[in-house]
Amino acid sequence: MAPEVIRGEEYDELIDIWSLGIMSYEMALGEPPYYSLPPEDALDKISMDGVSGIPEDSFTADMVDFVNICCLAFVSSKRTNAKTLLNHQWFNIRCNRQDLARKLKFITTEHEEEEFGKEGACTIL
Repeated sequence: MAPEVIRGEEYDELIDIWSLGIMSYEMALGEPPYYSLPPEDALDKISMDGVSGIPEDSFTADMVDFVNICCLAFVSSKRTNAKTLLNHQWFNIRCNRQDLARKLKFITTEHEEEEFGKEGACTIL
């Protein structure tokens, strides 16, 4: 939940942008923020501190900007609106179906990490 939802504030589109950021975070890291905390403590932490975002050293600069800066801004008025997000550089990164399928297979079968670095591999993350 977005910090403002936890605090009981009025719903707007920027809450959906937060949700997009959290979904991206979970897909990238495999678990939600503050997963190790009890649910009530996690909600308190989100409402007071927000979410630190995905690690800058593990993902492309475009993805980090999209998730951390555009979607997971703690103050909702600083989040990027949907129309602007559609023009974000991260959406300009494409890979073909074979590269995407190979990357998904890699993720689900837990191959060695070198597989990610092969020349010509998809770089969506």
